[in-house]
Amino acid sequence: MKKLVQDFEVLQRKELNDDHFVLDVRALEPLPEIRPGQFVNVLVKDSNTTFLRRPLSIHFVDYERNTISLYIKKNW
Repeated sequence: MKKLVQDFEVLQRKELNDDHFVLDVRALEPLPEIRPGQFVNVLVKDSNTTFLRRPLSIHFVDYERNTISLYIKKNW
């Protein structure tokens, strides 16, 4: 699969427990085919502490809403 760079809008953050949450984001363009086990590399703009893109696990894809849910473990 070729590399694709897209912008997303954050819709909501769902706390699962003290250590994990799910971040729902909406693509501004149609989503490509996404397969189980794939990751997205997230760029955090204007961050003083995050210089590299962060790989995040894709938890769920909703093609009708054009959204992706990302499963994230908090770093303490």
